[in-house]
Amino acid sequence: PRSAAEELGYTFLPCVLVGLSRAPQFVVKTGNFLPKLGDIWAEEVDAVVIPASTCGGSALLSFSQLSTQIIAVEENQTALQVPPEPLGIKVMRVHSYLEALGLLVAHRAGISAESLSPSLSSMHCLSISDKTVS
Repeated sequence: PRSAAEELGYTFLPCVLVGLSRAPQFVVKTGNFLPKLGDIWAEEVDAVVIPASTCGGSALLSFSQLSTQIIAVEENQTALQVPPEPLGIKVMRVHSYLEALGLLVAHRAGISAESLSPSLSSMHCLSISDKTVS
């Protein structure tokens, strides 16, 4: 029956809906709430990797209020055009998902990303004086 629905519609919407049914769901803590095994709380998320133009979602806006590291990948082009800067979201921009993976590995190892990219001041021409050292 599922494949028949895919054949009838050109949008592949049934496939998308089946995938969304398995997507993470928001959980609201109430007075008598009992967490389930496998629940992940926002405070437990160390980093989020997203396309650079998709920063307007509610989950990302919530993560931007926490200490979660947000990595924005520029090579993934999307139809959305919501960059992080107008929203005041602090992100680390990278060019590719491979670069994002390198940042995640460095973060997990406790290495500051700023220490991986050198910031050298401009070079100045030094002249050698005529003095000799004895």
